[in-house]
Amino acid sequence: MSSAQRRSAAKPRRAAVKTEEVVQAAAEVETPRPGQSMSRPPKPAPPKEVDPTKPPRGISVRMKRIRVLMRDTWSEIKKISWPDGETVRRLTALVIAMATVLGLLLGGIDYLLLKIFDALT
Repeated sequence: MSSAQRRSAAKPRRAAVKTEEVVQAAAEVETPRPGQSMSRPPKPAPPKEVDPTKPPRGISVRMKRIRVLMRDTWSEIKKISWPDGETVRRLTALVIAMATVLGLLLGGIDYLLLKIFDALT
């Protein structure tokens, strides 16, 4: 057999192999799954049973909890007895004065300890 004859004989075999692969792939796609018919669509899944012992879940439950939290927070804020303006000013001045005094005291102690350790070395 000549090389030209071998080439021409090989081409139909390749085409035949490809055709068989395409037919097999098409048959796999068209084959219905077990328990499934091609004549009508599958039945819908039965509705899930709700367990009454489980608490409900989801966005609506979260939103309800947020509303309850906001309502409870607002009712607690209304119960607060807020100080008058004069008391707020006096207490603010007291906090600023105490912070300044303590800052100067701690700074002085730090400075003294620094000088003592510098004298020792």
